[in-house]
Amino acid sequence: MKAIEILQQYWDVVNQFFVHAQYCAVKDVRTPECHDFWTAVMYTCFGVAALLAIPTVAAVVKERLALYRSRQTLDSPTVIADEISIEKAKTIGAADPDITHEEYATMIREYTSSHSAARV
Repeated sequence: MKAIEILQQYWDVVNQFFVHAQYCAVKDVRTPECHDFWTAVMYTCFGVAALLAIPTVAAVVKERLALYRSRQTLDSPTVIADEISIEKAKTIGAADPDITHEEYATMIREYTSSHSAARV
Protein backbone atom coordinates (compact mmCIF):
# COMPACT_ATOMS: atom_id res chain seq x y z
CA MET A 1 0.00 0.00 0.00
CA LYS A 2 2.90 2.32 0.69
CA ALA A 3 4.15 1.93 -2.91
CA ILE A 4 0.73 2.85 -4.30
CA GLU A 5 0.65 6.02 -2.16
CA ILE A 6 4.09 7.05 -3.44
CA LEU A 7 3.08 6.35 -7.04
CA GLN A 8 -0.19 8.25 -6.49
CA GLN A 9 1.81 11.40 -5.67
CA TYR A 10 3.74 11.11 -8.92
CA TRP A 11 0.57 10.37 -10.86
CA ASP A 12 -1.01 13.54 -9.46
CA VAL A 13 1.96 15.62 -10.67
CA VAL A 14 1.75 14.05 -14.15
CA ASN A 15 -2.00 14.63 -14.21
CA GLN A 16 -1.54 18.29 -13.23
CA PHE A 17 0.98 18.67 -16.04
CA PHE A 18 -1.50 17.29 -18.60
CA VAL A 19 -4.27 19.57 -17.30
CA HIS A 20 -1.90 22.55 -17.54
CA ALA A 21 -0.87 21.48 -21.08
CA GLN A 22 -4.51 21.22 -22.17
CA TYR A 23 -5.23 24.66 -20.69
CA CYS A 24 -2.22 26.30 -22.37
CA ALA A 25 -2.77 24.57 -25.72
CA VAL A 26 -5.98 26.55 -26.27
CA LYS A 27 -4.71 29.81 -24.77
CA ASP A 28 -2.65 32.50 -26.43
CA VAL A 29 1.14 32.32 -26.36
CA ARG A 30 1.29 35.62 -24.46
CA THR A 31 -0.67 34.26 -21.51
CA PRO A 32 1.65 34.73 -18.48
CA GLU A 33 0.87 31.39 -16.81
CA CYS A 34 1.60 29.53 -20.07
CA HIS A 35 5.00 31.10 -20.73
CA ASP A 36 6.94 28.12 -19.29
CA PHE A 37 4.81 25.65 -21.23
CA TRP A 38 5.36 27.37 -24.57
CA THR A 39 9.08 27.76 -23.84
CA ALA A 40 9.33 24.02 -23.22
CA VAL A 41 7.36 23.33 -26.41
CA MET A 42 9.69 25.53 -28.45
CA TYR A 43 12.84 23.94 -26.97
CA THR A 44 11.40 20.51 -27.71
CA CYS A 45 10.59 21.45 -31.30
CA PHE A 46 14.06 22.87 -31.89
CA GLY A 47 15.64 19.81 -30.30
CA VAL A 48 13.67 17.41 -32.51
CA ALA A 49 14.49 19.51 -35.58
CA ALA A 50 18.18 19.43 -34.67
CA LEU A 51 18.08 15.67 -34.13
CA LEU A 52 16.54 15.25 -37.58
CA ALA A 53 18.86 17.76 -39.28
CA ILE A 54 22.17 16.47 -37.92
CA PRO A 55 22.11 13.05 -39.67
CA THR A 56 20.81 14.65 -42.86
CA VAL A 57 23.56 17.28 -42.92
CA ALA A 58 26.16 14.64 -42.04
CA ALA A 59 25.02 12.46 -44.97
CA VAL A 60 25.14 15.41 -47.37
CA VAL A 61 28.62 16.42 -46.20
CA LYS A 62 29.82 12.80 -46.48
CA GLU A 63 28.53 12.53 -50.06
CA ARG A 64 30.04 15.89 -51.03
CA LEU A 65 33.39 14.85 -49.58
CA ALA A 66 33.29 11.57 -51.50
CA LEU A 67 32.44 13.47 -54.69
CA TYR A 68 35.29 15.91 -54.08
CA ARG A 69 37.75 13.07 -53.52
CA SER A 70 36.65 11.21 -56.64
CA ARG A 71 36.91 14.36 -58.74
CA GLN A 72 40.42 14.97 -57.41
CA THR A 73 41.35 11.39 -58.28
CA LEU A 74 39.95 11.73 -61.79
CA ASP A 75 41.53 15.13 -62.38
CA SER A 76 44.98 14.16 -61.14
CA PRO A 77 47.36 13.09 -63.88
CA THR A 78 48.47 9.49 -63.66
CA VAL A 79 51.96 8.69 -64.90
CA ILE A 80 52.40 5.06 -65.83
CA ALA A 81 55.84 5.29 -67.40
CA ASP A 82 58.03 7.83 -69.10
CA GLU A 83 58.08 8.15 -72.90
CA ILE A 84 61.42 6.36 -73.35
CA SER A 85 60.21 3.30 -71.44
CA ILE A 86 57.01 3.17 -73.46
CA GLU A 87 58.90 3.30 -76.77
CA LYS A 88 61.33 0.59 -75.66
CA ALA A 89 58.47 -1.61 -74.51
CA LYS A 90 56.77 -1.21 -77.88
CA THR A 91 59.88 -2.33 -79.72
CA ILE A 92 60.67 -5.37 -77.53
CA GLY A 93 59.92 -8.45 -79.59
CA ALA A 94 58.49 -6.46 -82.49
CA ALA A 95 61.27 -7.46 -84.89
CA ASP A 96 60.75 -11.21 -84.49
CA PRO A 97 57.20 -12.42 -85.23
CA ASP A 98 58.06 -16.03 -84.30
CA ILE A 99 58.80 -15.26 -80.63
CA THR A 100 56.86 -17.29 -78.03
CA HIS A 101 54.99 -15.92 -75.05
CA GLU A 102 57.55 -17.33 -72.65
CA GLU A 103 60.45 -15.69 -74.48
CA TYR A 104 58.56 -12.42 -74.65
CA ALA A 105 57.83 -12.57 -70.89
CA THR A 106 61.51 -13.26 -70.19
CA MET A 107 62.53 -10.27 -72.29
CA ILE A 108 60.10 -8.03 -70.43
CA ARG A 109 61.32 -9.30 -67.04
CA GLU A 110 64.94 -8.66 -68.02
CA TYR A 111 64.09 -5.20 -69.28
CA THR A 112 62.11 -4.23 -66.19
CA SER A 113 64.75 -5.59 -63.80
CA SER A 114 67.55 -3.73 -65.57
CA HIS A 115 65.41 -0.60 -65.83
CA SER A 116 64.46 -0.62 -62.13
CA ALA A 117 68.10 -1.25 -61.14
CA ALA A 118 69.13 1.76 -63.23
CA ARG A 119 66.68 4.02 -61.38
CA VAL A 120 68.08 3.13 -57.97
